[in-house]
Amino acid sequence: MGQIISYTLREAVRRKTLLVIVILAVVYLILFGTGLYFISDNLKIYKSPTPDMVLQHYILLNFFFSFGLFFASFAVNVIAVFSAVGAISGELEAWLLQPLLVRPVKKWEVFLGKFIGYGLLGIIAAIILILALVAEFYVITGFIPQNVWLAGLILSGMPLILTAVTLTGSVRLSPAANGFFAFTLYMASLVGGMMEQVASFFPGQTKILQEIGLLTSITLPTDAIYRKGVSYIFSGVSNFAGPLTLFGSANPPSLYFLGYTLLYLVGVVILGIYLFNKREAA
Repeated sequence: MGQIISYTLREAVRRKTLLVIVILAVVYLILFGTGLYFISDNLKIYKSPTPDMVLQHYILLNFFFSFGLFFASFAVNVIAVFSAVGAISGELEAWLLQPLLVRPVKKWEVFLGKFIGYGLLGIIAAIILILALVAEFYVITGFIPQNVWLAGLILSGMPLILTAVTLTGSVRLSPAANGFFAFTLYMASLVGGMMEQVASFFPGQTKILQEIGLLTSITLPTDAIYRKGVSYIFSGVSNFAGPLTLFGSANPPSLYFLGYTLLYLVGVVILGIYLFNKREAA
């Protein structure tokens, strides 16, 4: 399996996936940093601030950080999808996997090795972006949100979900169809999560939005993981944040849902191995 992981990482380097991650991180940080720099003057606390001004300042800083974290996680998840989109079907069509399969290497080892390889790429991308975001935010504002490292740890696991789903889809679908399938599923989860946040602003009046959000979270729990991670940043101020929690988490998932997410990940990987075992190499 170690050979498969090494092969996957070498392919990522050959296809310049790591270079794309670095370029994307630099472009994103330049854009976010430029915007943050120009609005940072409006977030300064004046002399003799009132308690309300202090609270507002604190909430706005958390909001802008969660805003940056939202788009950073979006970029990482897109990388996770398009890195693994043709990992099985594309390489079988190009006769890149057949030499591996004729050796004494089982299909489950190939699938699991590729999952670990692409999963590591996603985690590396998440860590790079989150660390760079924290550093840039601190340099510009002098502020580090609370529990940011715990939130970052949870968010770093997000690419594993989409990697597993995309890799499983690549067993049966062409790269183009699989990319459309995985990205559409991710966007549905994203929109469903936002609808659930909007519903939290109007309790008792938008039950259907909450149900849609729950359904999309069950189908693909990536957005739920994001909301759980960000909830630690907004801990203690969520009752005052109001609409600012659109990129935060008004109703964070429970720890039980994180357990469901782990089972979901294992289940998707097992399904992918099963489908790959059923597929002919040629």
